[in-house]
Amino acid sequence: MPPDPLPHWDRDPRNILLPQAALARRCASEGNDVIPLDEDGKRDVSRFAFPRQNKEWRALNPDFRGDVDEPERDVIGLLS
Repeated sequence: MPPDPLPHWDRDPRNILLPQAALARRCASEGNDVIPLDEDGKRDVSRFAFPRQNKEWRALNPDFRGDVDEPERDVIGLLS
């Protein structure tokens, strides 16, 4: 029998997500992307693309965020 490729602790659901830092950022959306912004809410810090599902209800995280062209900004929580 081959050795177990995953140690026992990898199967424990408590070990799936062990964040070391949490951050809240202002954000906007553009198409299928969520765009975290700098502290002033003016410059892109990064961009996260969310692929659209091939199902009847095709809502994505960006669908619930304000558009990049709108003056008001949303907030997104990020874990690292």
